[in-house]
Amino acid sequence: MRRLWVPAVLAAAAAAAQEPPAAAATPVAAPVRIEQVTFIPARFTVGDPVELQVVLVGLPAGFEGKAARPAATAASPLAAIMIDRIAPVAPLAGGRHLLRVAFRSFRPGNAALPAVDLGGGVLIELPDARTVATLPDGVGRLEPARGPLPLPGTAPRLIAVIALLLAAPAAASFGARRPVRALGRLLAAGRRHGPRLRFERDLRALAGRGTSGSAYSAEVARLTRRFLMGRLQVAARSKTASELPALLADAGLTPHAAAAVTGAITATERFTFGGAPLRDTDAAILADTARAAVAAAERDLDEG
Repeated sequence: MRRLWVPAVLAAAAAAAQEPPAAAATPVAAPVRIEQVTFIPARFTVGDPVELQVVLVGLPAGFEGKAARPAATAASPLAAIMIDRIAPVAPLAGGRHLLRVAFRSFRPGNAALPAVDLGGGVLIELPDARTVATLPDGVGRLEPARGPLPLPGTAPRLIAVIALLLAAPAAASFGARRPVRALGRLLAAGRRHGPRLRFERDLRALAGRGTSGSAYSAEVARLTRRFLMGRLQVAARSKTASELPALLADAGLTPHAAAAVTGAITATERFTFGGAPLRDTDAAILADTARAAVAAAERDLDEG
């Protein structure tokens, strides 16, 4: 038995000595450097597909067509960059090579792209990607959320209730009929002046919100039309500026008051639809014109 075991060990050792060595990695004679970097498109935002083209110098022959992959990094659930594809290295003239990396960014600002492993001990450090924000230039923050809006008619009803509570002790001394008539007059006054009070309140709130441009002029026109709907009970929202004079005349406004209201709405259209830039002085003029027109219509109706 011992005679058979010794020759077998000697034969196995001889066979191992005659096995060819493992294939070595492609040697790199000189450091690989990046000659040119191009982002396509040059300006991109969150979620846009982007291709990074990197021209390499110093990469020896033998890397063409080999699959490249991102270098192993620590996994992060909040990664800013997602690699879609890394194309095999392609040869260029003059001994240069082209590396193409397709990716998408999911966070504005600078973000580091992962290094690319070409194999054979060659690791390419990619440049940072700069992702622009989706907000337009000059806008540093989003507008804050609006607060809760009161239900329509809240202010007149609240005024009527407070007036009733204040007047109740005095009205008790005038018998039962006078308080009823006084309350009726208070409620009627609330219905008459409620639309103008809402207009004034919302116009002040509009200036406080800092709304600008065509949104400001459109809101001034909307508030003016809403006053007409509440005070005159007319369908002013769907009427054009040329149709308003006849509508307001039928509702009882004098030509002077109707012209003032129509002019206030027409003045907003140059900025809302005409594309004219709205300066701070223009915004103040629009608000004052609308306020004066509403006051003229209110005064006209009270006197009539």
